[in-house]
Amino acid sequence: MRQQPVSAASGLSDAWHTLGFEWSQKTPNVVYVTAGVQGITNIFDLAFNADGQVVDNLKTASAQTEYGQWSTRRFAMSWGEFLSVANAKEVKMRVSRANDYTVSSFGPAHPNALVNTKLAPFVAKVRDLRASAK
Repeated sequence: MRQQPVSAASGLSDAWHTLGFEWSQKTPNVVYVTAGVQGITNIFDLAFNADGQVVDNLKTASAQTEYGQWSTRRFAMSWGEFLSVANAKEVKMRVSRANDYTVSSFGPAHPNALVNTKLAPFVAKVRDLRASAK
């Protein structure tokens, strides 16, 4: 099950980030997230601050950044960590590059981020699939 990357920025004052996510029954306790930034740049790290809980131990799940109009890189996080981010009222997403990082915001406290509309349906569908696999 996959949600293609959509805007994870709540407004013009945020960095232009995208976020997508993917789950598979082959790895039921892992969610793969794809973070993107505009332009051609290396993405080295991804972290979230979800209502004060920092999730920053994400492992890279792609050998390198994919380049295009948006540069993207995949990371792996646990299902529990993903739920923490998906259910948080306020999320700050930090995308680190070679010499700097940028931050965007989403969650109910930042209603203009498009990714907000994609999280709940994704979580509900994955919960159903996880339950039917048991």
